[in-house]
Amino acid sequence: NVSFNVAAAVPLAGLTALQALERLEVCEDTRVFVSAGMGGVGMFGVALARHHFKAKEVITTVSTGKVERAREMGATRVVDYTKENYAEVLEDAADVMLDTTGDTESCRVVRPNSKVVSVAMMPDSGGLEYFRKDQPPLSLLGRAKFAVLKKVVGTASWFLTRGFRAKGIAYEYLVMEPSGRQLEEVFNPLLEKEVVKPVIANVHAFTNQGVQDAFRESRDGHATGKIIVCVKG
Repeated sequence: NVSFNVAAAVPLAGLTALQALERLEVCEDTRVFVSAGMGGVGMFGVALARHHFKAKEVITTVSTGKVERAREMGATRVVDYTKENYAEVLEDAADVMLDTTGDTESCRVVRPNSKVVSVAMMPDSGGLEYFRKDQPPLSLLGRAKFAVLKKVVGTASWFLTRGFRAKGIAYEYLVMEPSGRQLEEVFNPLLEKEVVKPVIANVHAFTNQGVQDAFRESRDGHATGKIIVCVKG
């Protein structure tokens, strides 16, 4: 029993965060680092890690003005990256990491021989294979062209993740799988009890100007929470 705006804010970012934390095997003994804890995926990552997975510690980064909000979402340790070098302050502080920014310096935050799941860095070969299944333009490429693209992307991914490999950290790029079951079984109870409260940055009308404003706000990257486009029947 939630509003349409809240319901619209959950599926993409919420399921992405949930499935990433599942891949990381977060439990009560885990110290989790979620980068950009007040971004679309990050805020769900923080809230789920704390309230659903019951993680021992939830560490995140935010900009000035969002520190208290991040704590309200469930973060136990918050670093203002505009005032401190988070990679130095949080050196080896986490057991696992949900990466939502693609910053290669974040490898310093997780301990050696740990695990990272990213939704922002370069896809690995597995992620690229998934995109090819049914999503243009990759699905339209022939085998030879796709093989070349896969090699180029794989090389770039290998280069960008070299910091993780140097510490023996397992890296995985996540492609979210839609799941009505997870929305019903995991999110419905959390939303109805207001344990997880999606932050909505702005609601735009489904007009030419409204859609442009929504994309511009998303592109600028300074929004706190989700950006909604409201379609009225």
